[in-house]
Amino acid sequence: MASLPKSGWEQFSHWDGKWYVEIANLGYSYAEDEQQHSVAFYPLFPLLIRGLTTLGM
Repeated sequence: MASLPKSGWEQFSHWDGKWYVEIANLGYSYAEDEQQHSVAFYPLFPLLIRGLTTLGM
């Protein structure tokens, strides 16, 4: 059975959450190296994360 996130910001560490947090902190990146990159994700959720952290939440 898969473990569930404990609480708070740990909820964002599952599935694609690590990508969204990385985009919110560092922005989008891409290199032609046949690896996974952040450009595959829509910008709304990272913008919300960045906005809320700027406000201190």
